[in-house]
Amino acid sequence: MIVLSPEDLEYLNARYGIHYPVRAPTILLNKSGTKAVVKWSASWVGGTLYFTKRRDGTWTSEVVSSWIT
Repeated sequence: MIVLSPEDLEYLNARYGIHYPVRAPTILLNKSGTKAVVKWSASWVGGTLYFTKRRDGTWTSEVVSSWIT
């Protein structure tokens, strides 16, 4: 994940055109750290993802909901 400051985003927009960064304002993990729910938004599209950690340490994801304006 890359975190941009407002100044970074302003620079990118001026130099390369409009960017629609993804925002992940809600990331919820269970107590054991094996399941997660992520609600994300890119201003015009977004959704909710459900993640499950496998025994080998990798994660799987499932789209719970999505939207577009």
